[in-house]
Amino acid sequence: MQLKSNLGKTNILGLTQRTIAVSAFTFLALLCVVPASAASISVTNASFELPPTATSCGGPAGCSFNTYAVGSSFTGWTVAGNSSDAGQLTEGTATFYSKNAVDSNTTVGYVANNGNTLYGPGYMYQVLGVTTLANTLYTLTVDVTQRTDIPAFSTASAIALKIGGIQTPVVTSASVTAGNWTTLTLNYISLTAGQTIEIDLMNTLARGTAGEAIFDNVTLSAVPEPSTIFMAGIGFAMLAIGARRKK
Repeated sequence: MQLKSNLGKTNILGLTQRTIAVSAFTFLALLCVVPASAASISVTNASFELPPTATSCGGPAGCSFNTYAVGSSFTGWTVAGNSSDAGQLTEGTATFYSKNAVDSNTTVGYVANNGNTLYGPGYMYQVLGVTTLANTLYTLTVDVTQRTDIPAFSTASAIALKIGGIQTPVVTSASVTAGNWTTLTLNYISLTAGQTIEIDLMNTLARGTAGEAIFDNVTLSAVPEPSTIFMAGIGFAMLAIGARRKK
């Protein structure tokens, strides 16, 4: 008995079953070796280079700052929590925190605690203009450092995301040393589409502890989970085979 094969027959697209099978297999095999590309998400004033009118430090040339109380906003960011103040600082010729090698600008964002027991942990935040995609990996990276001009200053820089108003686990900077920049990285997998995305830059110092959390170069990227792309490939193959069966 001779078995009848459909591998040589064509579908309405002019493709043979053999071509469909080989194409689908090749597509799925490539998923194993070619990672999905990450899409960058826009963050306003991500490296704190868009300051409003600044106040002079009154000392080193080019040194200026902008200070905002809780509930106030500056370009892209809003101050919240229980910090004494937050804002932007440009060191100019001062040596507050060694220029970040990632960019040529000496302006950074900061969240401060002045040591008064009235103040404690605080943060600045930004709600982005996009919402989550389902089955997508989000990666937040932020450069942090510790001031060099006030050795007694503690630092407790931390980052988090709020997805749909719910905060992700916090990533902290326990190993940061004065004058040295460290990049904090937070990964979060979104399973649901349409949720708001908020970036939180935090100072986690306890009440009565003086210090500043210093931030620079905030980035957020999104990349579909491999399982999502895999299922898309399966769907493509099934649609092609379905077209063959309808003929």
